[in-house]
Amino acid sequence: MKRLKEKGLIRSIGPRLYTSVPQSKIKEVVRASWSSIVSRLYPRALLSHRSALEYGPSPKGEIFLTSGTHRKVVYPGLTLRFMCGPAPLPDDPPFLSLRASSLPRALLENLSITRTKDGSRTLPSADIEKKLEAILHVSGES
Repeated sequence: MKRLKEKGLIRSIGPRLYTSVPQSKIKEVVRASWSSIVSRLYPRALLSHRSALEYGPSPKGEIFLTSGTHRKVVYPGLTLRFMCGPAPLPDDPPFLSLRASSLPRALLENLSITRTKDGSRTLPSADIEKKLEAILHVSGES
C-alpha cells in the first residue's frame, strides 16, 4: 500500500480507507459501498437502530452501529455513528461479516427516545407502524 500511495495511485479518504476513485465520484462510491466498508473495517459492530431496518444509509448518509464505544467516523458521503450497547444476541442475524439487530430488537431500538433534535437515529413512528402492518399482513398475528 505504501508504494501505491507514493506513486499517487491511491489516497486516504478517512480512517483506514483508501481509494483510487476520481475525487468527483468519492462520495457516491463510499456511500454505495457502505456495507463493505463497515463489514471489513468494523466486523465486531452490530448494525442497529434504523440501519437494521433499512439496511442502508439514512437520508443524511448515516449508518448506526452498536459496539463497545461511542464515536463518530466520517468518510466522504458516509458517517458511521457508533453507540455503546450490548453485543450481538444469538437471534441477531448475520449480515456479511457482521451482525444486524433482529427485527424485535431493531423495532425496540427505533422506539427508544433519543436526545438528538433531529431523531435521525430512529425511524419516524409512522414508518415503524407501516413496517409492523406489513409484517402482520405477511406473517399474521402470531
